[in-house]
Amino acid sequence: VIALPGFTFNGAARIDIDTGADTLKILLGTDTTDAELTVAGQKLKGISVPTLKEQGINVEIGNWRGVYGAPGITPAQRKALTDMVLAALKSRSWAEALEKNNWTPAVLAGDAFEKFVDDDFASLRATMVKSGMV
Repeated sequence: VIALPGFTFNGAARIDIDTGADTLKILLGTDTTDAELTVAGQKLKGISVPTLKEQGINVEIGNWRGVYGAPGITPAQRKALTDMVLAALKSRSWAEALEKNNWTPAVLAGDAFEKFVDDDFASLRATMVKSGMV
């Protein structure tokens, strides 16, 4: 769902969207997702369009996921969960999924992951405050 103050699309102030491609179509005002640029921090394999950074715009946007344990797990349980995930990332099936989907791995664990999440959420909140969303 996109809901921005003062923003309308075909008369609607709120737009329900399912995919990143749908978002891109709305933002570009087109029915195609032919890329003119990428928001990745570096060139993507098989994609010849420039990044925003290559065009002088210091913006990088990524899509990330996390694996979280339940509140109150012990340090030993946290370590076991972390070790399982890190082991899975070394599997052949994971390597095949990366290749098939053209994903760029960016693995963080422990304190580094916590810092990343805290920083990302703080950045998102600052953007929302600046745009008047909160």
